[in-house]
Order: sequence, then C-alpha cells, then structure tokens
Amino acid sequence: MVYLFLPVASARHPGMDWGHPSTWPAFVDQVRRVQYRQFEFGEQVTWMERGKFAAAFASQAARQFTPVLGLLSVAGFWLTLRAAPRLAAATGWIFLANSAGLLGLLQFRFTPQALATVEVYFLPAFLCAAVWAGWAMATLMNAVSRVRAPVRLLILLLPAAPAFAHWNANTRRDAFIAEDFQASLLRCLPRDAFYFASGDNQMFLLSYARFVENRRPDLTLATDFALIFPNPCGEDFFRLPARDRMTRRTEVMRRLAEQDPRPVGYAPAGHFSTLGIPSLPPGLLYLVRRGGRPDDGRPPAA
Repeated sequence: MVYLFLPVASARHPGMDWGHPSTWPAFVDQVRRVQYRQFEFGEQVTWMERGKFAAAFASQAARQFTPVLGLLSVAGFWLTLRAAPRLAAATGWIFLANSAGLLGLLQFRFTPQALATVEVYFLPAFLCAAVWAGWAMATLMNAVSRVRAPVRLLILLLPAAPAFAHWNANTRRDAFIAEDFQASLLRCLPRDAFYFASGDNQMFLLSYARFVENRRPDLTLATDFALIFPNPCGEDFFRLPARDRMTRRTEVMRRLAEQDPRPVGYAPAGHFSTLGIPSLPPGLLYLVRRGGRPDDGRPPAA
C-alpha cells in the first residue's frame, strides 16, 4: 500500500519528493532502487572488506541487543526450533539472507559512509533476533510462573536493558548540532539563491527548514543526485547510463553557474566543486564568483 501511494503523493509535488515517482517509469525506477544502482553494485569489493562489514554487523548486533538480550536471542532460536520448527526455519532464513546474504550481494567499499548506510539494511535480521528473544522470555516466564512476583517482574524488565545501556546515545534533549548546522547554512546563502546540497546531512536539514518550518522560502534547492527537491536534470535522469548522468549533471550545473541570474551556491564536497568554476567560500559553502566578485547579497535572517 505504501508503494501504491507513492505516485499519488508525488503528483502533488511535495517539497520532499525522492525520485519524483509520479509517472510509471519513475515509479518503477523508485521501486527497483535505480538511484542506488551505482552506489550499491558499482564497485569490486574484496573478501577482506566483506569481512569488515560482517564484523561491523556483529558489533552492531551486540550494541543493539546488549549481552543480556543477545543470549536470550540465541537461546530463543534453539527453543523456537524445538517448539515451532517452521517459524524457526522462516526467521532463520530471513536472518541469514539479511546478514550474510546481503553482505555477499552488495558491492561497495568499507567506508564510514557505507557503514552508516548499510546499518539500516539489517533491520529484518534484528527483528528476527527480537522474535527469538521474545520466545525465550515467554518460555522463561512460563518456567517461573509459580515463583514470587518480584522475580517475574525482574524477568519482564530484561527487555529494558538496551534502553538503560543506550540512554546517553538515545536521549537528544541537549543535542542541537542539527539545528545549528541548518541555521549556519541558511545564514550563508544570499537572498533568492539556488543551492546544490550534497549528502543526507544537508538535504534533510534543509528540507525540514524550507518545507516544514517555512524558513527561507526565497531559496531554490537541488541536490547532486537530483533527489528530494525538484529535479533540474530532467525526468529521464535516473534512466540514463552512469556516464550520461554525469554529463547531464555537469551541463546543468555549468548552465546555472554561467547563465542563471540568481546567486548559485554549492556544498564543498559536492560534484559542483569538481568543475573548476571560480568561487569563494562565505562560510560553510561556496558561492559562484561572477564578474570577479562572488554573489554577495546579504541573506535574510534564518
């Protein structure tokens, strides 16, 4: 149902419109994850790098479940195998396919960015482990049903172990880095600027500021990969071969820098920064320099 709603939502031209799946070809591309084809399957990966991903998976599982729930998950799989072999087989296959199978399929190098990206892929495997831990909990509660209530209460509190173990990581009441970074980016942009964001940290923060908080409605936003915001590279951009996409993107960026009357800015790590266009940094980003000077209109208050 979520997939079927995508074209309906996209046809309304929302501020955040990943891949703009309002047409049948764009919808198929979205479902097939065409935007990620080069990232996920575009490199040759050694077995050593796959081993690093496997170690990272084990480390993340240990952090997520803590030793307490980790042991319960292992015991729960064995108990499930004895009491409900079909369920154990189904969840076991899902766990293996979503861990070892997935790591064998994906083709990208082990980097901090790739590790952060792949972590969410393991959710089905972790859900299976949670099912096994729940089965172990239920078995344990049945075994101590005649024990005093405080003991049963202590067992019921075992699933809370990750919440206490990860308290510092999960509480965000004093974390303002996202707000500060967003506000700093907006202060660097002149009025009516066209800005090419790069990376999730910029895309989602600017999306929230622009379309939820309605801050800086004068800005026009785009990204290196024509995602999230209105796509300046054409409706067929994602169906182009990788080299043609690079050519199209370069042409669009050069045309904006040379012909668009608006101030044009871009992220330091983005594709725009590789084009050799004269620019100056007014802060956390770059602005295209025209006529010997950068676009330097004073931005409105963010």
